[in-house]
Amino acid sequence: MTTGSQQMVQAAAHVPQLVRIARGTALFAAGTVFGLGLNYVYGIVLARLLGADDFGLYSLGLALFNVLTVIAIAGLDNAALKFVADTKAQGNSNQINGVVRAALLLSLAFGGIAALLLVFTAHGVAHTVFAKDALEPVLWWFAIGIPAFSVSAVMIAVLQANQDVVWRTSIKYLMEPIVKAVLTLILVWVGWGLEGAIIASVAALVGSVMLSLIPLRPFLRRSVSGGGVRGHAGAILSFSSPLLLALLAASVANRTDLLLLGYWWPSSDVGIYAAAFQTATVLTVILGCLESIATPYLSESVAASDWKHTNILYGTVVRWSCVCALPLCLIMLLFPAQILSIFGPTFQAGAGCLIILACGHLINAVTACANNALLWAGHSRRVMWNYLIVAAAQIAADLALIPRYGMVGAACGAFFGLLLMNWLRTWQASHLIGIHPFPATLTKPLAAGAAGVVFLLGVRWLLPQAGPFPQVMLLLGSYVGVLLLLGLEQDDLRVCRQLPLIGGVVR
Repeated sequence: MTTGSQQMVQAAAHVPQLVRIARGTALFAAGTVFGLGLNYVYGIVLARLLGADDFGLYSLGLALFNVLTVIAIAGLDNAALKFVADTKAQGNSNQINGVVRAALLLSLAFGGIAALLLVFTAHGVAHTVFAKDALEPVLWWFAIGIPAFSVSAVMIAVLQANQDVVWRTSIKYLMEPIVKAVLTLILVWVGWGLEGAIIASVAALVGSVMLSLIPLRPFLRRSVSGGGVRGHAGAILSFSSPLLLALLAASVANRTDLLLLGYWWPSSDVGIYAAAFQTATVLTVILGCLESIATPYLSESVAASDWKHTNILYGTVVRWSCVCALPLCLIMLLFPAQILSIFGPTFQAGAGCLIILACGHLINAVTACANNALLWAGHSRRVMWNYLIVAAAQIAADLALIPRYGMVGAACGAFFGLLLMNWLRTWQASHLIGIHPFPATLTKPLAAGAAGVVFLLGVRWLLPQAGPFPQVMLLLGSYVGVLLLLGLEQDDLRVCRQLPLIGGVVR
């Protein structure tokens, strides 16, 4: 075989995995978009039903809930993902059940501890820290959901490691949001209001745990081998313990903007900011879908020290994430007030926050994959220090900005934290494990985005009466047109040819 033929075979060797990633992502993305779309609509409806004040209380309670679930999960989802994938790669599938049982028992124990912590501190937090008496019952109800959340998170991670896209999508992004939305509407309609919304969320989490038992039943029935549950628990804790402090610091830092805003400013400001933040995080959905499918393949490549293959898969995931996230970001930058108005007229005050947060989450969507690459390569302690450094820096920024600038200060602090974290991750991934964080192929979507903005600004100048919807369509059309004009990458063309819906169109 000639050298040229060998290079072609090597170049195409990774295409089957890219096709599986694309197909799995398409299925997972469909469920994710439905589930997260329903959650987004749920937030809109909840904001309209409750008003900015009660929606702010809900957001404060949810922020504290999210911080404590980090303690409850304690990095066990990442540990389960790594150990199940590694065990499969080594051919020791009979040990997976021990890993699963150990991770579930640990998550249940930590979840119970975190729930008790919130119950016993709810009065002081509500009355002394935030000076909001109505927050106390909100925290009580959220405490009940912590163990269910921690256990369900580990179950979903095991399904992800087992590459079970159908069950994971059905549970996390179909059943859970549907149950939460339907129960919320019923309970709010009968007069339970804010507490009804929280009870519905807790019930949906319990439902996720019960439904996850069906696909995980084989792992729970088999006998345990390879050191027993205690042996696996020790290995899991050894891996996840450095992550616990890091993830806790990151979770506190990520919620500091909301929590400090609630400390110094009214609940209505918290509700408006939460709507802007929730909208901006849509940009990370695409990367989340891609990572969820690609993680087992990337983890196996890193475990085998196949860095060339890892770079190809990594670069493709980053490029696809950028291609999909960039137009959404541009829409948020150009139409912030119109987007937030769907929550209610009061929420348009968060337009400036949305612009700042959208920029930060676009950076996150393009670079956050480097964090998992560091974990797969065994740099969990370095990841811990990244979280601690960024947490301290972001908390300092929030303390300096929020008392004076309110919502805008909170958004600036969040942007600073995202920028610093992703700079650290990408620099370390490049220098420690040789992953190139910014493939040259990113220039095409960036050029297409710039061309779309210039075209839309020209249309606005010529036709100032044009409404938001036709402007959005023109922006998306010009973006896609320029992207196709610049040409798809060879890997993308190979993948497209093997996808059933578009394989006959792409040549």
